[in-house]
Amino acid sequence: MGNLFGVKTEYRGTTFRSKLESEWAAWFDSIGMTWMYEPIKFGRYTPDFGINSMTVFVEVKPMNVMRMNDIGACTMPLLVVFGHPDNPVVDYVPPKSGVRHHCNSWEEAFGRALNGR
Repeated sequence: MGNLFGVKTEYRGTTFRSKLESEWAAWFDSIGMTWMYEPIKFGRYTPDFGINSMTVFVEVKPMNVMRMNDIGACTMPLLVVFGHPDNPVVDYVPPKSGVRHHCNSWEEAFGRALNGR
């Protein structure tokens, strides 16, 4: 598969820090979800995407990277996605908690983020 993390890639006029991030942007487009890339900083933490009119944020990581820096600074619901959009591992992080809760699917995690649970 090659190195998907750290290879700058352009998609629809946006330069992403990794090919994996660009794959998520394309997936968001495929399901009709509006996204913004690195739209805001929460202290030292910058999530990769803002989605759903900036009410939910998404952090993209390759499957082999589990370390998270400063996600507890995020004051909005955060989804941490590991791997490719076709088969991700997805965690939900409540605002300001930094605590990851594993979800069984993207839909479950997104629902939890929208409902704040």
